[in-house]
Amino acid sequence: MSDGMDISVEEQFRRDIEADRLAAEAREADGAVAEADDEPHVEAEPAPEPAKPAPVIEYQPTPPTMTVRLSEPFTVDGVLVEAIELRAPSLIDVRRVIDGDDTLMDMYATMSGLPVEALDRLKFPDGDRVLGAANLLSPEMQMRS
Repeated sequence: MSDGMDISVEEQFRRDIEADRLAAEAREADGAVAEADDEPHVEAEPAPEPAKPAPVIEYQPTPPTMTVRLSEPFTVDGVLVEAIELRAPSLIDVRRVIDGDDTLMDMYATMSGLPVEALDRLKFPDGDRVLGAANLLSPEMQMRS
């Protein structure tokens, strides 16, 4: 030990090990970058835009277009039905029938606000009168096959 610059063999050994460790880490990092560069670059697809919520469309309450008084009133879920009030169908109701997604009875049920099962249980002549009135309110339709 001449001028304080000398280091022990043990200290030199520690420094050499540390230098080797740092060099190994640098090589690993370079290798990972090289491997990543070897893979083809794929552009990420843009995320799809969120779907717009369907608009809420509400009509103002209006009186029914036709009312059919029943000769034989009945109850639906405990509610007395003495007359069936019909409103004109919407275009989507008509389109669903034309496309075969709904039957005429489904559309008539929508027009009356009653379930199809209630319309199916109508007795004659009430059934004829209600379905005739609903038919008068409906446009002529040609079903798609």
